[in-house]
Amino acid sequence: RVVWFASLLLFTGYAIRIIPIFINHYQNGSGFTATKFSQSEVLAFTMSGNYSSKELIVNDNFIFRIHGNNMNLQNLPFDGGLKGIEEVKQKLAAKEAVLVYLDHVNWRAYFIDREVILREFAEFKIRKFSDGFIIE
Repeated sequence: RVVWFASLLLFTGYAIRIIPIFINHYQNGSGFTATKFSQSEVLAFTMSGNYSSKELIVNDNFIFRIHGNNMNLQNLPFDGGLKGIEEVKQKLAAKEAVLVYLDHVNWRAYFIDREVILREFAEFKIRKFSDGFIIE
């Protein structure tokens, strides 16, 4: 009887702690399915057909594969090299690609930094959104 009561207490304590986590996951998603991505202004504008014929240079291609329909994706150049930046500039100037940056992708520190991108690509048209930007 004591073991049964102790088990009931443990289960109840666990359930009380875990239920809010499940509710939050159900309402807001998590990881790549989080509402910050599924309701992203940048993703919505990018996937609305404006760039269907262009290469997307992005800071996380998994999110675009999950939420989008454009499979012509390339990752941003790695930090520290101007060669990669120059290649992207050439593609943008030739109207072959657009650069799409999601602010909520903050785990890819090895890509070129947001501020460096905005500085290096200042001569191009920049569309700013609440959750990132698109450089054409």
